[in-house]
Amino acid sequence: GERLTLTDDVKLICTMNMSDRTVNELDNAITRRFAMIELSRYDDEDRKELFNRWVGGIGTGVAINTDELIRLFEEHHQGINSGTTTSAEGGIMEMGPMHYQDVTQFLQEACGDGGQYNGDEANAVGQAFATYITPRLLNTASLPQIRRIAAHYETLNDDFEEFDLHPAVDLAQRQAEAEQREMGIGDV
Repeated sequence: GERLTLTDDVKLICTMNMSDRTVNELDNAITRRFAMIELSRYDDEDRKELFNRWVGGIGTGVAINTDELIRLFEEHHQGINSGTTTSAEGGIMEMGPMHYQDVTQFLQEACGDGGQYNGDEANAVGQAFATYITPRLLNTASLPQIRRIAAHYETLNDDFEEFDLHPAVDLAQRQAEAEQREMGIGDV
């Protein structure tokens, strides 16, 4: 029940990712009370170093081609953030690299001895994306972005025969269909 008095020399520092901006009206009420400072992004070398470290932590007991997994991370990240060589539209949205750490932790646990996906690593990769990355992308995406996310996953699924990314493809396609129904539009 005691009152707390803050002096002028107290600074509150809060962080958020662009994808965290989902509270609409509340978002404006909060952000207008703070100075917004954009921090630098991971450069290519720093991001690759993170990917190498996280994938290296999966361990040798998991039968996943780690070079291909790192390549998948990089191509997925580039396609979401910068677009692909086949896309004239550029990136889909801004996404940092930290989500891939969740994927590697899942793979380490799920594909290790006694894990649910031990011996089924190809499906584990797709399930990890559908569990840890795709929902986060879809959470703030518009219908055109959702369609592009689904197409991006289809391309990756075709390019990476070693991994089955159908769980991520299916999730994005279901979200696009749900958005279309909600908007009252048919297949476009």
